Amino acid sequence: MEGMALALSKYFGSNQDFSAARDAVRIALKYAPKSIHLRAADFALECKLTGKQVPDRLVKFIGYDNGALLRRICPEPFQRFDVVPSGEVLVCCGHWLPTSIGNLMTDGVDQILNSEMR
Repeated sequence: MEGMALALSKYFGSNQDFSAARDAVRIALKYAPKSIHLRAADFALECKLTGKQVPDRLVKFIGYDNGALLRRICPEPFQRFDVVPSGEVLVCCGHWLPTSIGNLMTDGVDQILNSEMR
């Protein structure tokens, strides 16, 4: 539901039909009221419909992705690993992204570096 609503928001938004975009987002919000993505889209559409400036970082939710977040991606997961005492290898900061890509005790280095999780 969330993915479809966001796709419709981008589609209708890129065609300047912001009311239809907001209708789709509002329906989805009934089913996923805590979705930060739907809330961001709803706020961006509210700004657009009331004539306010849409924050650059939210433009992508209602049309073309302007790349505003490209400079805000943390490079650390692509530069280092964390290894916990059990041998689990985590991408970068395990407390932020606790996703294991393998285990040094049981997996080979090639397996870890080419893990489907990376």
